[in-house]
Amino acid sequence: MDSRAEQLAAAFEDTNCAVVATVEGCTAEEWRAACVNEGRPVGVVAYHIAAGYLLTRDVVAAVASGQPLPPHVGARPEEGDAMNARQAAEHAGVTQAEVLALADRNAAEVAAFIRGLTSEQLGRRAVFAPHPTSADIVQHLVVGHAAGHLANIQATLAALRSEI
Repeated sequence: MDSRAEQLAAAFEDTNCAVVATVEGCTAEEWRAACVNEGRPVGVVAYHIAAGYLLTRDVVAAVASGQPLPPHVGARPEEGDAMNARQAAEHAGVTQAEVLALADRNAAEVAAFIRGLTSEQLGRRAVFAPHPTSADIVQHLVVGHAAGHLANIQATLAALRSEI
């Protein structure tokens, strides 16, 4: 196993553990609250994180194997916004248990995938910026996507809890 792949997988797992802990600590009221900087309910954003693990993994897989990027990448901002709105509508009633199960399943799959990447695959260069290699994409997209949304959830929860 490549040591860089192990470090990246561990960073991803750490982020997922933080997502899980945050989801587990939500009250019913917090779960339904509009998320800071996003407008979607906390539960929907948590679902977006867990579901997004596989989408971001697909980007890494394409770059690592020298294949074209999946169709969901490179979409215009309005297409991404529409996809997020559809996801929010379809999963408006998502439960904490559903998100936790999805996060567990998807995180295990993605962590195993990352651990299986070779040095050559991690170093493969992408044709798009700002993250030039597969390893950079794991760090900034796979881990960073979840961490960015998690920060918004945590800010929302902190604001709600300070009102008490």
